[in-house]
Amino acid sequence: MEISKNILLLIFLGFSINGLTNSNPTEMIHYECPDEMACLTSQITINDELYNPELSVVEVANCGSRYNQENYKFEATSHDISFRLTWDVAGEDLKVGLVSGCMPYGNCIGESDCSSSQDITMEFEDLIIGHEYVVYVDACFFYPVDFELEITPGEPGEFSSVTGISTKQCDEQPDVYCNSLPIEIDVFYQDDDQEEYFEQAEGNWNFFVDGPESFDFTIDDIANASFNVTQFGNYVVCLESVALSCGSYEIDYCYELEVIDKSVDFGRLKVCEHELNEDDWVPSIHWDGDPISEPGFHIIETQDICGCDLFQQVEVIKLEEVEEFVEIELCPDDYPYTYFEDFEFEYSQFDIETNLVIHRGSLQEDYRRDECDSLVYLTLVNENPQDRCSSCDLPISLNKSKIVYCIPFDNEAIDVSGKRNIVLPVGIDFDDNGSSENILWDAVFDGDLDYVELPHISDLNTTDFSLDFKFNKDEDFENGPIETLFSKGDSEDNLRYIINVEQVTDQTFNLVARFY
Repeated sequence: MEISKNILLLIFLGFSINGLTNSNPTEMIHYECPDEMACLTSQITINDELYNPELSVVEVANCGSRYNQENYKFEATSHDISFRLTWDVAGEDLKVGLVSGCMPYGNCIGESDCSSSQDITMEFEDLIIGHEYVVYVDACFFYPVDFELEITPGEPGEFSSVTGISTKQCDEQPDVYCNSLPIEIDVFYQDDDQEEYFEQAEGNWNFFVDGPESFDFTIDDIANASFNVTQFGNYVVCLESVALSCGSYEIDYCYELEVIDKSVDFGRLKVCEHELNEDDWVPSIHWDGDPISEPGFHIIETQDICGCDLFQQVEVIKLEEVEEFVEIELCPDDYPYTYFEDFEFEYSQFDIETNLVIHRGSLQEDYRRDECDSLVYLTLVNENPQDRCSSCDLPISLNKSKIVYCIPFDNEAIDVSGKRNIVLPVGIDFDDNGSSENILWDAVFDGDLDYVELPHISDLNTTDFSLDFKFNKDEDFENGPIETLFSKGDSEDNLRYIINVEQVTDQTFNLVARFY
């Protein structure tokens, strides 16, 4: 005798119970799965016959050997049920058994042994409410036998196969929901067998959705339950009840979710002109549109990895490239000349004119705080060595207020102009290379109070004279944004003018003259 796990089977021989009948089917079906589903709310009695018809398709399992099986299908409305099988023909062996539905889902719950006692009673517990079952009667030999089957259900039970629900929309983003795709509902069961049965069983499953949109709906295919919403916000979906063939049952399991707008606004972004000109700029690696090359508003409609519809938008502010005209006068000794560390020029007897793009050379910063490129129209004026460049060995530079300069006087205060003007160095040491040929000398200003003084002479009392001063400023000022290069006073120490170099930017300086 086979007995299913979790089922209590009791067999009584020779025990009689009076039966009641109701409107349920009163005949059993030979071999095949009955079309009608009995709903047992009280005791019923079935009188039928085991006979030997032509063998038909077998649609109901048997816990043992099958002879000429008769089947009766019902939906469990209680956890307990008992069967009493009686017959009048002495010496004939019969058996009664229970399986959990028709093929291919039916499994053996239990059956009695073949008996000739003419009276068999069986009791089963722990039936699954709402589940289909088939009780069968079978002769143990191929002889016709009239029999009576009395079926007595227990008290009505509660439906407990469902243990909860959840929702899903996309495996790649399991907890994110949009409003353009169905939201699928997963129903959880006590075990895999119950899930398999109820997903194919006939029934109406009733849901309620509450949130920005509230509505209820009913489906008959619980394996493919889903719903749609159009508004964003927080929702609660509840499986409230199920109506099966023989009864309606409260369930009341709920699940909370949030439907979000997956559209993305990348904001207002300042973009350097050179990046837009490269025709490959996008605001993010998640931008699904084409590269952007023009300023303004850009909006695209696209889908994410889950297939949700969404918009992406960005406002592009173009930062124009800074254009600067730079002219630098150089002597042959200045070459090779390096400009902004990235551009090197060799000497040419002609002026050099070129357009340069200085990478990240602008003070403008984009949305990533990266500097933009700057555009420089550079002219290198190559001086004639016989003119300006013969008066001084260049380059002359200002390095942290230490000035290397050239004056047309040597340590012995010889004026190469022939006028024997005297130059008085204050806090300055000339170099010691000698002056036999009256070549030009240089000195280093190594303090902020160092200077060279040319006493007032009548040669400067003219209305028109020129001063020639050449330098490159390589580093930041050490003593503030202004350096005094030279000043002029009369014999009475009255200051007539002062010429300063004033810092404009990190790389540019102005010569500013003030007259008194």
